[in-house]
Amino acid sequence: MKKDRHFPYFLLMLLMMLCQARSTAQQTGFRERFTFDLQFGSRSFQRESLPEGRDLDFLNFLETGTGWDASQYLDLGFSLKTTEQWTFSTDQKMMSDFRPGHMGISAQYKHRKTPGRFVVGVRADFNVCKLTINQFNQFHVRNDSGFYADLNTNYRQVDLTDMSLGISPFIEMNPRRFHLKLSPGAGVNLFLPFRETIVQKETGSNLKREIRYNTHAGPALFVAADLTVRYDLVQSENLSLGLMLQAVQLFSRRALPYTRSIDSWTYEN
Repeated sequence: MKKDRHFPYFLLMLLMMLCQARSTAQQTGFRERFTFDLQFGSRSFQRESLPEGRDLDFLNFLETGTGWDASQYLDLGFSLKTTEQWTFSTDQKMMSDFRPGHMGISAQYKHRKTPGRFVVGVRADFNVCKLTINQFNQFHVRNDSGFYADLNTNYRQVDLTDMSLGISPFIEMNPRRFHLKLSPGAGVNLFLPFRETIVQKETGSNLKREIRYNTHAGPALFVAADLTVRYDLVQSENLSLGLMLQAVQLFSRRALPYTRSIDSWTYEN
């Protein structure tokens, strides 16, 4: 099983939030408010597969490679309201294979003087999302005739890490037990680079070649929209219990560029 590197950062961020809340509360006299929420949901993405050309497109093999995937998750979320204006949050999504697949942290600021029951503000988000590229070597199996296309007989899978940084203005409506929040936003996302190697052998000869792929970040702009609806079934000074529905949609034009190098040699050379 592959080790996930995001969970320790999630715990570190949670600890930093607790320390920050205690420090801010001591300075301002505000009683910090800690919130925990547990969500069940589904994450899906859609990407139109491009026609196969002379060059490998890694994104054509994203997840199952069908262009549409959905997976269920369990989301653990924590937030701290350190003042009347500032709230810091972090969450960790556990996917259906019980591996952490998403980590997010955010800082939210609410404007004090807002007329009526509406609240406006701005939120900054940093997210790390885990995806997989499966069986990308099938490109060479289909196109490199006359060769054993991949001498590695294992199932070829690459962990693709997608990072994003965004900012979102928001508006909230809080009439008694009902809460509604709408937040459009924009930002930049990028893939963390990785390296993969394909080793091939020509059938009936000693000719071998090694194809090395070194990917690049490929940063891109995105736009997003976030809608949250919550209803409090139980309300008290120290406890709120209710139901929440959240939907997030993100649009972006992505690419995964790379540099390819090929070395060929025979038994004699």
